[in-house]
Amino acid sequence: MAATTPAVQVTEGTATAARLPLAHLLNLSVYWAGLNTVWAGLGFVVYPTRLTETYGPAYAPSYVLLFETIPVLFAVLVQPTVATISDYTISRWGRRKPYIFIGAILDVLFLWGFAASNELIVMFAFIMLLQFSANFAQGPFQGYVPDLVPKEQVGLASGLMGVMIVIGQVTGAGIGALGLIAINSSPFEQGTAAAGAFAQQAFFLPTIGLAVVEVVTMIPLVLFIREGRAAPSRQGRSWPQIALSAWGTDILKERNYVWLLVSRLFFLMAPTLPLSLGVFYLRQSLGSSDELAGIQIFVIAGVVGVTTGLATLPAARLSDRYGRKTMIYAGIAIGILGNVGVALAPGFDWPASMPWSHVALIVAGGLFGTAGHFLFILAFRHAPASAITPFTYMQLVWAALVGWVFYQHFPDATAIAGMLVIAGSGLAIALFERRRARGAAREPVSEV
Repeated sequence: MAATTPAVQVTEGTATAARLPLAHLLNLSVYWAGLNTVWAGLGFVVYPTRLTETYGPAYAPSYVLLFETIPVLFAVLVQPTVATISDYTISRWGRRKPYIFIGAILDVLFLWGFAASNELIVMFAFIMLLQFSANFAQGPFQGYVPDLVPKEQVGLASGLMGVMIVIGQVTGAGIGALGLIAINSSPFEQGTAAAGAFAQQAFFLPTIGLAVVEVVTMIPLVLFIREGRAAPSRQGRSWPQIALSAWGTDILKERNYVWLLVSRLFFLMAPTLPLSLGVFYLRQSLGSSDELAGIQIFVIAGVVGVTTGLATLPAARLSDRYGRKTMIYAGIAIGILGNVGVALAPGFDWPASMPWSHVALIVAGGLFGTAGHFLFILAFRHAPASAITPFTYMQLVWAALVGWVFYQHFPDATAIAGMLVIAGSGLAIALFERRRARGAAREPVSEV
């Protein structure tokens, strides 16, 4: 699958400018498909279905939220720490491969434990362990692009990564849908122990299937990628010191990188949220049967996969030519239209249920709110915070006036008292900071 000789020579963790063959780039990207197969299958189908069958539709969304959030926070700690340790690792396999191999094998064990268990606390414990092992592999794996990919191929490598992520999501949703279809024959009422046991059996083999896909995508990466064994010197630092260096605050000085992470969070949230809630929406809002919901989830994931595959590689090529931001802005505009369509369909009786005047007010509120926050951020370039802060409390005045004019509602005495406390505290702090700054400016500077 990949070249049998090193495509690049690695020295001190950096890559030369030699272009990589397409097969090598594909091999660098294919493990993304395996990782996303696991999390898409679990998040899109397995979590919501198994928890609904075991604990009922009233409690299942809360438990899904628990499974999706707390383990992720745990993963946030693991991934950058292990990635930093791998930067300095020296082994016969190279720097990254030992972590990828160990993490993938542990994923199989923990997925088996999750598939075989039916108690909430035990399932949750295995998901926590799975987050650890998956990010134990993913952190070092993400180092391959800066290690090996030349600058002029970064756009193509990013496009291939996006394609593999979507392929993994489609594959995971499809494998998970097999269990959802099998649930359709359950004779038990949701929220009972018997229904939970039936769901556990129905999803056992599909969950193991998710693990198999990850291992299959890991094997060619470990066997054929020639990453080299050179690593930068630790300069006398211990391994705990290396691990702690992942959490240095110096990265916060790179504002462009910080904004990239924040924008990535919100940008990826839009397509992920509808898919994560898809089973609940199809079963509870549209009344789809389990079998039909399984088919629908697979079709939806397939449509997402095909459209993403058709768009990603051309977009990556175009971003190399026209710039990253241009393509990002275009993608956001198209994404907004798509999410509006999802929000309005199906069965949304519009415009009868929402007059045009209300739509115009919502759009205007979003535009003015966005413009206001943008201008507020720009204001800090031209004035200190102590001078800008007092103006923020004008929103209390405007909110009261808008409520009075448009809704015939005026704040009562308690609300006004709260506004005065908030505004007074902020103004007092701003005045104190301004006086202290003036006092510091008046102090004579001692000569040395």
